[in-house]
Amino acid sequence: MKLSLRIFFMAFLTFSAFALCVAATESDAAEKIRVGVMKFDSKAMSFDGKTNNVDDRQAGIITDMFTQILASGSKSITVRERSEIERIGEEIILGIGSHPECPDRITNIGRILGLQYMLYGSVTDLRESSSMAAVSILATVKRETLATIEVRVIDVAAGEVILTLAETGAASNSSSTLSSGDIVLSKEEELGDIKVRAARDASVRLAHRIRAELCGEYAYVLSESDGEFTIDQGEASGAENGAPYLVYVDGPELLGVNGNAIGRKKIPLALLKVTRTESNHSVCKVAPPSNGELIRRGDKVEPIFSEEAKRMGHWHWPKARPKIEGSDDTYNRLFGDENDTPK
Repeated sequence: MKLSLRIFFMAFLTFSAFALCVAATESDAAEKIRVGVMKFDSKAMSFDGKTNNVDDRQAGIITDMFTQILASGSKSITVRERSEIERIGEEIILGIGSHPECPDRITNIGRILGLQYMLYGSVTDLRESSSMAAVSILATVKRETLATIEVRVIDVAAGEVILTLAETGAASNSSSTLSSGDIVLSKEEELGDIKVRAARDASVRLAHRIRAELCGEYAYVLSESDGEFTIDQGEASGAENGAPYLVYVDGPELLGVNGNAIGRKKIPLALLKVTRTESNHSVCKVAPPSNGELIRRGDKVEPIFSEEAKRMGHWHWPKARPKIEGSDDTYNRLFGDENDTPK
């Protein structure tokens, strides 16, 4: 009898522990924002406007790249499998005959799958150019590619587009080697390595902006050591060697014409370039002429377009940390006295 009670008691404890683990997992999943991403369509035309530079399969590859960066680099977003989204979408088309990119159809997919937001968009530009430089009897051909991706965000509950974003990525054959993270390059090689890097560049900044807009999820400086700064953006977030990141603080509140708050002014502090990447963080060095002495743990960072980073080389960067005036002491509570050294 005692043995039976002991077995029953152990089985009860095991079941209880399992139930708690399942409940905790479901709770964690419930706290994340549930998002679905439709396959991007292609509006990338050739220079003569007669042919499409990206076919349906290539658009799908770019969609998967963007989706992976959005999901794996986020603590606040969970993304539904595209195969499930497409299955539901096909059933809706068969049932009511709607167009694949009809917002009502996309909203219905989100409602059926219990999602909060649906993302859809287009590859609006994917073009390549070449230039030749001759030195003595040698000639070097440089290939450059630009990729532009536009994404719209639908609030499923409201059934309306709440956000439209676009980013352009760039890559050249002289760029540093792609740090692929978890992306399977064998599938993407049909785009060409240079096109992959350009599309990835645009995807990284799009994903960062979407996480910020939907979840208030930002990226930060974690630490400084011997002139190197660690940020919480790694390969999972799309960071790669040579990528530029802007360090900034939130400035005064910006008001619209009706007096409503529309955001905060960004005050740039310095420009960083990634030198080493890990899964969930990267090590960076300050890009001159910006000043690393102004950077502190907790400052925000964001990936920026390489052409914008080049223009920043001619900026007059601040010599001291700005004083943020406002109705509260948020800045001082986060960063301390302006004369403090980086930590």
